[in-house]
Amino acid sequence: MSLAMSVSQSRALAGGIALYLAAFVVLSIALVRMFSALLGPHFELVWTALLPLGLGVGAWFGGVVRGIGKPPRSVAPVAHFAALSAGAMAISVVVGVRARSVDTFDRAALGQLAIFLGTSLLPFVLAGVTLAGALGVARRRVADVGKSGLLVAACGVVAAAFVLRFGPARVGLGSAIAASLAAALFAVAARREVPVAEGEGSSGEAERPRVHLGIVTTFVLGCSVLLAGEIGAPYLKLAAIRWIQIERVSFQRWTNRALLTVDKPAAGAVWLRADGTMGTQIYDGKQMPPASPDELGYVLHKDKGPVLVVGSAGGRELRSALRQNQKEIYAVEPDPALVHEIMRGESRAWSGELYDKPEIRLTVEGPRGYVRRPPVPYRSIVVGYFDAFAPSPVGAVAATPSPLFTTQAVRDLLLAVVPEGTVTLSRPEVEADRLVALATRALREAGAQAPATHLFGCTKDRITTLLLKRTPLGAEELTNLRSHCRRHKFAELLMAEAPRGNLRRLLVEGADPAELSARQGTDLRPPTDDRPFWFSTVAPGELKKTLLDVRGLKENQRGFLTIAAGLGVTALAAFVALLGPLVAARRTLDGASRGSILRAALALGFSAAGVSLIGGALLPRLGVVVGRADLVALVLPLVFLLALGLGFGRGHRPWDVAARGAAQRWSLALVFVLAPLAMGLDAALGLALGLTLPARLGVAAVILGVIGLGLGALLALGARIASSLADRALPLSMAVAGSFAACALFGGALLALRLGYSAAVLCGGASVLLAAVLVPAARRPTRLAAPRPEPLPGDRVTPISERPTVPELDLPQGASAHSS
Repeated sequence: MSLAMSVSQSRALAGGIALYLAAFVVLSIALVRMFSALLGPHFELVWTALLPLGLGVGAWFGGVVRGIGKPPRSVAPVAHFAALSAGAMAISVVVGVRARSVDTFDRAALGQLAIFLGTSLLPFVLAGVTLAGALGVARRRVADVGKSGLLVAACGVVAAAFVLRFGPARVGLGSAIAASLAAALFAVAARREVPVAEGEGSSGEAERPRVHLGIVTTFVLGCSVLLAGEIGAPYLKLAAIRWIQIERVSFQRWTNRALLTVDKPAAGAVWLRADGTMGTQIYDGKQMPPASPDELGYVLHKDKGPVLVVGSAGGRELRSALRQNQKEIYAVEPDPALVHEIMRGESRAWSGELYDKPEIRLTVEGPRGYVRRPPVPYRSIVVGYFDAFAPSPVGAVAATPSPLFTTQAVRDLLLAVVPEGTVTLSRPEVEADRLVALATRALREAGAQAPATHLFGCTKDRITTLLLKRTPLGAEELTNLRSHCRRHKFAELLMAEAPRGNLRRLLVEGADPAELSARQGTDLRPPTDDRPFWFSTVAPGELKKTLLDVRGLKENQRGFLTIAAGLGVTALAAFVALLGPLVAARRTLDGASRGSILRAALALGFSAAGVSLIGGALLPRLGVVVGRADLVALVLPLVFLLALGLGFGRGHRPWDVAARGAAQRWSLALVFVLAPLAMGLDAALGLALGLTLPARLGVAAVILGVIGLGLGALLALGARIASSLADRALPLSMAVAGSFAACALFGGALLALRLGYSAAVLCGGASVLLAAVLVPAARRPTRLAAPRPEPLPGDRVTPISERPTVPELDLPQGASAHSS
């Protein structure tokens, strides 16, 4: 038995699904941001994967719940589970703000981590049950539901960008209120459902599930009270921020990219940090910062300019340029919140109005695009230093890309200076060898024949600065540099003058960094735009050994530890989800074979994995092209989700009998786009860097739009074929899709770390091809049914038992009702 709805009830159901999905997208972003600040950036991917994993697990459970996966289907249990998920959302943020860092990975720490993961996963599991029920009720309108759901998810990204400034805890409670209001809409849709028999043998008089408005009302009011209490008397304060002392924080600002914090003044400076991880100092405007090795370029050029500071952040490099009497100082910073909220807001007076000084010309722009279009040829370029002393040794930032420390980025900096110009790069002393390898490769690509003659470096307070000159350094210039280092007690970094066999000497003389990496046990290969992971130190060929060394993972490679653990857990979840079609009772499959349902589940699963692999690789890769931090976090996910939604609508147009062929055509078209894109990604995006910001946004939108349309159509066709096979086939396929998507997130991250983003894109194309190979033929048409018209006032629905029937005829023995 199914339950028919009027036009207004259908609209209430559609509105509830839209509001519900938007609430969970906002919640997912809020939890990712909160736990990235509380536990460290290596947990960001873990909380990102909770959304698809939870939806998949919930869909798996929803397949066995009466009213959700079992007839009679009704919106009533959907409303109840939506209300319960709203309560779980509130619990996830109330418990989450009390999270503390996990350092030891002992039993107590793992138990604490399990609590945070469990409370964060629970609302997404309940959301999976809810959506499985909603799709079951509206199974003849899966196309409309999927399309509107993805489009509304894009709206959730926009909403999160504007409301996260209020803090993820309040945003989470607001999302809980939105989910409870969606439950109220589901309750409205369930109030006047009418039983409709689906076929022979169905019981039209079976008791339908009833909606309990008290449950829904309780969660609406409860979540509202929690948020009102937090606004009136804040109680959801962070217990700790990773790697910093929260009691020393004087200012914090949440964005959809990071938590920006400013410490209280100490020793004439304050620390500015993002997520407690990457930091730099803001010095008191009444004093100059101490002499630093990154001033080596001024030793050669004196007060000649102009100067460009890339990543001005706290402004220490700007103060150094002012001390050297530079009159034409250009600065570029990609994060507008850092510029407007901190340097021109909270810390404006402390910094002595540094960003507003007449000598400084600041631009909020992506550094890579700005360097490709310099307003003037620079004499000196200084790349701002950011501190990662605490998270770097433990490998917590291994999967964090550093687009300024790639071969292509340093080469572009060299080409942006005059022939006698210089570029200075600064990193901790323990990273000096890889810095030399990076500089050597960039100089060779810029045309230098003997890179050793273009380099000079020195170290102070465990910070190494490397000077790169576009033309060879002369004898007098070397003498001046050495005299400057001795005067300020800097230790010279020996390279070409080092003893024979010294690692740095081998690097500047042209030795292969990959071979030296195997010998040294750490990765010395210069990062590239395709593999921009400066902090990833696992040498080539050492991945297996690293993953098997559990103690080493806990102490030095926590980024790889979280990726490996997440990959294992999600792979196990995918295996369990695949057992669903195999162990389901045959009577619940509506006569469809287990093999066809398994193929439909695998096809939808590989399509979802393709979305994760391709999206997870293209979004950060295109983020370098766009450059602006706020636009990267807002526009790129927005365009991708919009394209997926539009593609979902396009993919549902063929009749069921033609759905299999359409899916195969879409997958082949995607592969034809992805293969050349992956092979020519560096060249294409390198050319795009030289365009203006609107043009770069257009290039990124076109690439994401074309690929998103194809992936969305493939998802729609997979969902349509699954829903045509059996009523339980769609939730079982959703379970496989969610677990595959989560597993692909971790697998794609590992592929990008070791082989680059292009490898992840190619694997996404292979996943799409597998989906096309496995997709079965649709079983029966599922055409749209016209909604039941709204009854007029006073109309009474006559029960089946009271409806008039045709009297039976007594026929002679042996006669037939069809005889003439």
